[in-house]
Amino acid sequence: MDGGINFTRTNVSKIPIPVRDGERSQSVIALVDLILAAKCADPAADTTAWERGG
Repeated sequence: MDGGINFTRTNVSKIPIPVRDGERSQSVIALVDLILAAKCADPAADTTAWERGG
């Protein structure tokens, strides 16, 4: 063994994955869509305010 991490099914199944509510997910999706639309229209568009917190 080289001291690395073993990614077995048992180990991976113990990683907690948070469940998000639908309302929060939709707001994140809307924000991502807004950023992508701005970048498509102008690749140099400054979207840092949106990226840092909406």
